[in-house]
Amino acid sequence: MINYNSSPQRKVLIDFREPIAGSGPNGGAPTPPFVYQLVRTRFLAQCAAVGTNMGTLPVGVPVYCPLIIAIDDTNGVRYRLTMNPPNFGETQYAKVTCLASLGSNCTQWTVEPSVTQLDGELKNVAKLLKVATKAHQADQNLGDFYISFSIHLTRP
Repeated sequence: MINYNSSPQRKVLIDFREPIAGSGPNGGAPTPPFVYQLVRTRFLAQCAAVGTNMGTLPVGVPVYCPLIIAIDDTNGVRYRLTMNPPNFGETQYAKVTCLASLGSNCTQWTVEPSVTQLDGELKNVAKLLKVATKAHQADQNLGDFYISFSIHLTRP
């Protein structure tokens, strides 16, 4: 479960203009909550889920990890873009690369798509889910989208 309130959230422009046909509810068209919008967002690179410690990555060696982009829209509804092939086979891992280290500890990273698509662009397939509001409910599949991103992280 994602704790949306555990750290500061940043506003990021999220763009759903590249839906993947047939990936929405019941095999229909994807149904994003908006086309593109500036929204509160958290990025969660889950390298530990694949046995990788981001803090000890060697400089310049990419690793491939699940990534969740947690989104709060302007109405307070929560969504999740997830890239985790074991759970959603059509998605791709994010590529995480250490850019700088201090001793054996990585201090700067970049997180980017791991796949060059047929159109030549670097972008991943991500599953969009509307987060369930009650414990007994399941998250709702809203479809798959191509997304591109470049996230730079620094540990002070």
